[in-house]
Amino acid sequence: PIYLCPSSVDRSLQLEDLRQTTEKYEVFNSVREGLDLLSTRVTTDGIIVVTGSLFAVADAKACLQNLERDPPIMG
Repeated sequence: PIYLCPSSVDRSLQLEDLRQTTEKYEVFNSVREGLDLLSTRVTTDGIIVVTGSLFAVADAKACLQNLERDPPIMG
């Protein structure tokens, strides 16, 4: 399955725009929300792949390593 979410960067596609783009995919409010929910759905031998912009990957890395995210980058 494919899931969508905006990154924390203000230039990211907005949540409403993601939802309007497609109804085929589940859309999360944030990378953290997506990872939290998907971690309860993945099997013990399954994986979660985060892809997209480097900003989304940085958000995921911060979540998974319990780190503070760098200050937001403004447009």
